[in-house]
Amino acid sequence: MNNKSVKTLRVLLIIVSAAVFLFEAFMLYPLSIKYAYRVQSFSNIRTAFLIFVYVTSVLFYIAVFQGVRICKKVIENKPFSKSNIYNFKVARNCAGIEFALYLVASVFIYLFTANKGVPALTAVVATALISFTALILCLACSVLIEMLKRANELQEENSMTI
Repeated sequence: MNNKSVKTLRVLLIIVSAAVFLFEAFMLYPLSIKYAYRVQSFSNIRTAFLIFVYVTSVLFYIAVFQGVRICKKVIENKPFSKSNIYNFKVARNCAGIEFALYLVASVFIYLFTANKGVPALTAVVATALISFTALILCLACSVLIEMLKRANELQEENSMTI
């Protein structure tokens, strides 16, 4: 197994999560103030939106942590272990919850900012995009869970035969 590519993936996961953290820490609040100034109906829900984003980002970081743990097991030459199946299940559940929460959020943002122009449409599209990205991640994790279960069964059968 090529450990260099897995190590690179692990570093990329850490870099992406650090970039998201820096964006949330330093850019999200000023952008929300600017956006609330441009779209008055958003100013009513700005604080709720910020709390929502910060709370849901915890699920993102849990999923990234599971990805780092999976990379560690692959580097240790244990890619078909039961702990990887568990890690993928946790990541799948986080992605599923993110999908549902952001889908509901995009509906609420649409309802509160309907007919307010392009900036309001941008917020709806952004939350819907996050929602459907989480759906794709959830489905990919589900497929990988089934593949890992089957590979784990084959590995156990193979180790029992002499």
